[in-house]
Amino acid sequence: PPPPFFFYTHPTQSPMLRSLVGSEMCIRDSNKIPHKEVKLIEGLEKNDIGYKIIPRNLTNLDYVDDGFSTFGSGYESRNSTYTSWFSKDTFDQKNIYSDTNIKRLVISNNRATHIEVENGSNAKKIAVNKVILSAGALNTPKILMDSGYSNKQLGKNLKLHPVSGVAGKYSEEQKPWDGSMQGFYSDKFLFKNDNYGYLLEGLPMHPSLFFPFFPNNSDSYESFIKDYNYWSGGIVLTSDTSSGSIVNKSPQHLWKYDFNKFDHDHLIDGLVTVSYTHLRAHETPEQRGFPLVLEKKNRGGGGGGGGG
Repeated sequence: PPPPFFFYTHPTQSPMLRSLVGSEMCIRDSNKIPHKEVKLIEGLEKNDIGYKIIPRNLTNLDYVDDGFSTFGSGYESRNSTYTSWFSKDTFDQKNIYSDTNIKRLVISNNRATHIEVENGSNAKKIAVNKVILSAGALNTPKILMDSGYSNKQLGKNLKLHPVSGVAGKYSEEQKPWDGSMQGFYSDKFLFKNDNYGYLLEGLPMHPSLFFPFFPNNSDSYESFIKDYNYWSGGIVLTSDTSSGSIVNKSPQHLWKYDFNKFDHDHLIDGLVTVSYTHLRAHETPEQRGFPLVLEKKNRGGGGGGGGG
């Protein structure tokens, strides 16, 4: 049978992927809340909100402060999907293709026989024995539609778990670049109403995500960047009853999602909870006996980001 292939759509070089190290899965002894979330944890505890620590994929306990090593760790201590699931004894590493887009599957007698791929201006058709199509909730049905696959549920029941967050600027350094992207989560409100609600998590604070999505309108851009080390944040992920669909259009499919009031209220409730968490984390001993009041303002628009 034809060999298995792994198509990676980002412009990452195979040598970089092959340099990733570590073959064991995560070990719970390396769990540690990153510095940027210590104050948030204090706020959660003051609000009597329980939390759990997210396991880390480290193999060396000497480097628990290892930061955002997306493609592997310089300390050679971090595992990765690549090394965990595509080891040499189970997968031919030469069959990993970077910066390659899958255009469609060739389906014959209800079976995929080939994959049509595109790398830059080069297109080719590759024979396959089996296909695991894992292109995300938006692009997986798109590829199936482009391939002529037919199913009455295809493109329906789209779920997005709408997410937003609140970032806060602290008086002491938070070191948002240090440690794991997300070190904790709280499921206290996951089943708030009719088995639906939201999760609270730490906010990934690497600059490429933080600066574009959390603009600080009160400070100059130069000051915002200079004060990066003092910011921390939390996010709200809603378990949505809302639903969407993918509309088959040429040349580009359209995605439609209707965010209902039930889910919107959960998202707002979560943002208020994160805001209170920031405020309680800021408290001094003299302030702890006083109630905290948040003024809720309707700023319009959807839940795409927030500031605190």
